[in-house]
Amino acid sequence: MNWWRTRYFLVVYKECATGNQKVKSVLTNLLLFVFFFIPFLCHWHLQSIESVTDIRDESDRTGMRIVIELKRGAEPALVLNNLYRLTQLQTSFSCNMVSILDGQPKQMGLKELLQAFLDFRCSVVERRARFKLSQAQERRHIVEGIVVGLDNLDHIIQIIKKSSSNSAASSSLMNEFNISSKQAEAILDISLRRLTHLERSKYVDEKKSLMEQISKLEELLSSKGKMLQLIEQEAVELKHKFSNPRRSMLEYSDDGQLEDIDAIPNEEILLVCDPKNP
Repeated sequence: MNWWRTRYFLVVYKECATGNQKVKSVLTNLLLFVFFFIPFLCHWHLQSIESVTDIRDESDRTGMRIVIELKRGAEPALVLNNLYRLTQLQTSFSCNMVSILDGQPKQMGLKELLQAFLDFRCSVVERRARFKLSQAQERRHIVEGIVVGLDNLDHIIQIIKKSSSNSAASSSLMNEFNISSKQAEAILDISLRRLTHLERSKYVDEKKSLMEQISKLEELLSSKGKMLQLIEQEAVELKHKFSNPRRSMLEYSDDGQLEDIDAIPNEEILLVCDPKNP
């Protein structure tokens, strides 16, 4: 069970009239479903907490702020412990987390939910990588055919001139240079202004870039560790892009449950034992 606790800080100040030093606890970041009830609950239990003299709601557009005035010499930690015990400044609730997994509703714990989400992200990254790999391989195939055509430009022009139709020219190119139909069509679609030496260099550079991209994608698909690293990297990027400052604080504790001893002042006492009256 998870415990949710209101945050607070202490302010030490002196009264102008008497010069007495007093302490007040200022509650901030109250739980949403507790905010409207805290002043009433606190006033209701004022008679049970002798160290509290007043409670004020000073919340405004800048944020939540509940001020608890304490008596001089009061111990703020004990007062807060009493408020945690008697009000909903500290509360707990359970969650019924039901999700659709593999098309079926299933009740899962936090670990199962995180594992299911991680599996989903792995499948998304894998499908995306396979799609990009397929596109890169198809483009590389076309570019390789164009480079072959530019390397044998004069011969290709002669074949096109002698062909009676586009289909005949495509078949002749396939038979002459041992290329596929897609590569032959790509060669036939090249315009005259792209037959320069500079254009050939661009296709060679594109082929090199595609080879590097294909190598990275194949390495990603073959390594679960690299896939998890990519998922973590994308999560961090999303965090930096869309994150807001956290409004609550996470702390480690045993169970959040306060015992009676937590609300009892730690005072020195004198115990007198009379041997005559044990």
